[in-house]
Amino acid sequence: MAKLTYWVARCKDDSEHYNIRTKTQKECFQLLKEANPGSYDPPKKVTLEYKDAFDLMHQCTSEGWGYWEV
Repeated sequence: MAKLTYWVARCKDDSEHYNIRTKTQKECFQLLKEANPGSYDPPKKVTLEYKDAFDLMHQCTSEGWGYWEV
């Protein structure tokens, strides 16, 4: 199985902003500084396992498949 690892800072108010997702923790903190840091949860490391490119696409685009970011 292949792995995809990234960092996410979840938006506290869904009506105004999107979650921040980046390759590195440093990049995530930089984007938080530029945005309103109080509007986001602290960055969290996420590792997703997938079988192939189609499985990865399916997991990322299917409704309800964001459970690993909770």
